[in-house]
Amino acid sequence: MDEASDLTIHLRDDPLGLSGVGLLDPEVRQPRPHPHAEPHLSGTIVGMGLATTLFSPAVVVAESFTEIEMALFADELAYLAGAGAERRAEFTTSRALARRALARLSVPAASLVPGADRRVQWPTGTVGTITHCRGYRGVAVARRELVASVGLDVEPHRPLPDGVDEFITTPGERDHLADLARRHPGIHWPTLLFCAKEAVHKAANPLTGALLEFTDVSVRFEPDRFAATTVDGQLWWGRHTVARDLAAAAVEVPSGETGEVGPP
Repeated sequence: MDEASDLTIHLRDDPLGLSGVGLLDPEVRQPRPHPHAEPHLSGTIVGMGLATTLFSPAVVVAESFTEIEMALFADELAYLAGAGAERRAEFTTSRALARRALARLSVPAASLVPGADRRVQWPTGTVGTITHCRGYRGVAVARRELVASVGLDVEPHRPLPDGVDEFITTPGERDHLADLARRHPGIHWPTLLFCAKEAVHKAANPLTGALLEFTDVSVRFEPDRFAATTVDGQLWWGRHTVARDLAAAAVEVPSGETGEVGPP
């Protein structure tokens, strides 16, 4: 999930029932001595982590399995006014990761506050996506001249709460997931489907402006990748993985792409 995704509008408060569930306890916090400095932290991975294989080399991925403390810009602090400790921690960690990933593109540290449409305002000439769940924070960024849009979603690899499967799937997808479950019973396919639909929305929304419902996106999985068709007939390709008790899916749209988006 992240603050930019409107796909989960009906489930936004806690779509997968994650409240109170920690993958890593206790949280590790490591304060930085210099405001806005690029964080170099144990537990923080740039370019070789869970989500890296889901994107082309044009995309820089930064991930952390612990929280990061870092000074924020004034408008970021203002955006967080009234937020609880958990929200402040996930926001701060994701901005620390974003600044480090953008530094790999030689982009200076900048404020990353969501706009009125809930999308992060990325520095000029760049695109990006943020995801966070308990025990994981991830950011992917790229130069707009190479990549038009990116979407990443990561969730704990476990069954969805009761009733959510039916809410997010079409009848055809339910048959597809049942077949996958018979052939690959170790995967929580509805959770991976949730990730795939979130990733599609995160990549599609900045390009189309569409606010997609779950059933506006139809997904079919292949080994290591998936095809998603949106309600407007657009075909999007993405990649997926399950590792470290996490499910992840990503979509990357190369600049200048027309017709089918992908495959990556």
